[in-house]
Amino acid sequence: MSPYKQLMTEQATIEELKQLPSVGETTAEILQENGYGTFEQLVRANPMDLHRECDIVLSSATHIISAAVDHLKGGCPVCEGSSLNNEWQEYSGAIPSDGSVEIVCDSCGWYGSIDDLE
Repeated sequence: MSPYKQLMTEQATIEELKQLPSVGETTAEILQENGYGTFEQLVRANPMDLHRECDIVLSSATHIISAAVDHLKGGCPVCEGSSLNNEWQEYSGAIPSDGSVEIVCDSCGWYGSIDDLE
């Protein structure tokens, strides 16, 4: 199992979730209760879903999702750098209708999906 897959699919503790921006004890519990208890679930989440399902301010939801990318182990599949971000990092208000989220390496410009990291 790749290091990405191992970390991403394990249930995050309340303390691990509290490391994300805008997440305190209550928000961490709400995230877990609503099915966002792993970093994979957060990375794949749509900010609008977090906003609606967990009653999180939309801008906070985008920051939570983007910060979850930082908790992925490993690096870019091309340059092996650790400067990975997702498209919510610079949220422009446009949410893809298919819910897809792309990952970008700030170091080399690699662009792919979270599935490409597994």
